Amino acid sequence: IQGRVQNEEDDLIYDNGAFVTHTGVGYNGADVSAVDGEKATWGFGVSLGSFVMDDFVLTEKTYITEMEFFMTFWNLADPDIHPEEIVLIILGDNPSNPYAPILWGDWTTNRYSSSKFTGVYRIYDGFEGEQDPDRFTNDGFPIISVKATVETILPPGRYWVGMGARNSQVDINYGPYVVPVSILGQGETGDGVKITYRGVEPMVDGRTEDPLGVAFKVYGTPTSALWNI
Repeated sequence: IQGRVQNEEDDLIYDNGAFVTHTGVGYNGADVSAVDGEKATWGFGVSLGSFVMDDFVLTEKTYITEMEFFMTFWNLADPDIHPEEIVLIILGDNPSNPYAPILWGDWTTNRYSSSKFTGVYRIYDGFEGEQDPDRFTNDGFPIISVKATVETILPPGRYWVGMGARNSQVDINYGPYVVPVSILGQGETGDGVKITYRGVEPMVDGRTEDPLGVAFKVYGTPTSALWNI
């Protein structure tokens, strides 16, 4: 695309859900994303070879520029460790359909654009009455924002985006793990799926089996705000 409107900033087109559950109560006053109540899942592994997918909706024809995902590494307590590779794929149908058309992307091209520490930590809240009094100040799981370049036009409709990521300097057992949508006191938060050597499976909490969504955002500009496309 050439000739974009001058000073036109890319908009937040779609937000699949929040992950911050408590504000200002974490390490050094940070916000936190809690694995609350009876839940047990900190995140879902997305080291290349394992992927997650979730759906998003466009209400008008849109030039998508970037997508943003939120990840953490297992108890490394270092907000400077970021994924350095991210792969994306966009499908035109539910990934449970083996014939779902690939509209954009692949599982091999690195789409990494940028990353930064969100200032938020993932923590385990625990069962009521059995909680660690210092749980909110655990700094072992800093959450990193990772943006991926997309640059494609899609018409209005429902789509499924798949994502995998890695840092080649970190053992895959330590992540990255994508952070699920987290809403305090709410069990089910979405309908994401994970793709592994076993195939396509629902993304559910490891203890409660509540269906969970992927926390991600889609950025772009409606094509009505562009010219010469």
